[in-house]
Amino acid sequence: MAEKKKITHKILVPTKDGGYVDFNDLSEEQKQYIRKQVFTRFADSYMAQLGYTREQDETVEAVSQK
Repeated sequence: MAEKKKITHKILVPTKDGGYVDFNDLSEEQKQYIRKQVFTRFADSYMAQLGYTREQDETVEAVSQK
């Protein structure tokens, strides 16, 4: 099996108090939350380029075309 590559650079995540923390020092739940946020922002940006917007309601989240 291939050996897992070691991460040689730090990924710094901004904190609410204005500082930074190393991504690798976070718990797995915090990492998953950040990954989900990043993916959602990427997806929204890509969908916006295609002319779609996300409409969020209290109960339903829908995607509509402009």
